[in-house]
Amino acid sequence: DSLKDLNERSSMETQIMEFGQTPRQLFVTPHPQRFSSMAVPKTTTCTAHSIDSKDAATGESEFKGKVYSQENYIHLYIIILLKVFIYSF
Repeated sequence: DSLKDLNERSSMETQIMEFGQTPRQLFVTPHPQRFSSMAVPKTTTCTAHSIDSKDAATGESEFKGKVYSQENYIHLYIIILLKVFIYSF
């Protein structure tokens, strides 16, 4: 009722009809932190160099016959992130 301009009032009513009306303040206390530094387990890193490393003398891969593509690295990274996320709860 405080809007005097008809265009502004109409646009505000349309916005409320489309998206709904929200209160000015939902919470009176701050949100708790999502993760605490103590809950996150220490992890080791896995790099392309460590996986694809070869013996300098023979030139053979340490992981005989296994080929690691970029897609494998992405899957490994996602699995590590999920384990950290699940373990932190």
